[in-house]
Amino acid sequence: MRELRFHINVFRGFIVNTFARESDYRGNLIAEIIDSLLNIFVNIYFFKIIFLNTNAIAGWNSEEMLVLVAVTQIITSIIYMLFMNNLPRIQRYVLRGDFDYILLKPCSSQFYISLRYFYFGAVPSVIFSFALLLYALFHVGAKITVAKVIIFFIDIVAAIVICYSIWFLIMILSIIFIKIGVMHELFLSALKFLEYPQNIYKGMIRILMIYIIPLATVSNVPAEKLLGKVGMIDTIDIVLLSIVFFMLTRICYRLALKRYSSASS
Repeated sequence: MRELRFHINVFRGFIVNTFARESDYRGNLIAEIIDSLLNIFVNIYFFKIIFLNTNAIAGWNSEEMLVLVAVTQIITSIIYMLFMNNLPRIQRYVLRGDFDYILLKPCSSQFYISLRYFYFGAVPSVIFSFALLLYALFHVGAKITVAKVIIFFIDIVAAIVICYSIWFLIMILSIIFIKIGVMHELFLSALKFLEYPQNIYKGMIRILMIYIIPLATVSNVPAEKLLGKVGMIDTIDIVLLSIVFFMLTRICYRLALKRYSSASS
């Protein structure tokens, strides 16, 4: 418990420190905010165009798809807010030798390299995405209860943990192989799979994106829960999956550290 409080205080310090840094570059921060919001509007417009020519996508009508879009934006915005300025830096830490100093810090090195720099540019996107979700739920006529809301947030946390774990597992390969920029870009591109109903995927793509790298599942379960399309078993599945993936990051990170060669050695 003491260690948890310590890391919460450290994370609070990270946020304060990052805000102080961002305050010196307000123009850059404003540009990042505009870029994040534009990305949401582009996605909404994209699906609006699709529904000009069809009534449903894999059984999802336009109102339900707006719920899925909102949930996807909540997940991806939080992922960017927490990890976008951190996980891509792992390769740089290794190349410059900074990783040696990180390993000497009193907090968990995985915690440090995952959460050191908070991305304030995504904060408005998180807020707007929740507002969009409320708007979409109102128009779809979904019956929202306290239990549904609690389970929804559990699903969201599990989804974020799964996405983080996959991204982290990719980036720690740089501890061993140094340069993995292409794989990093592939992961960011793969986040697009969150935006679509998982039923549209067939064959090997379905097996890959639902059962092996479950990016097509993480946004569908929270959205379907709000719409009353899935039961409690799906929440249990995604929570268990998040635990498995997170434990995998811990194991693989320890193995990567054993293979790590200091840049100064």
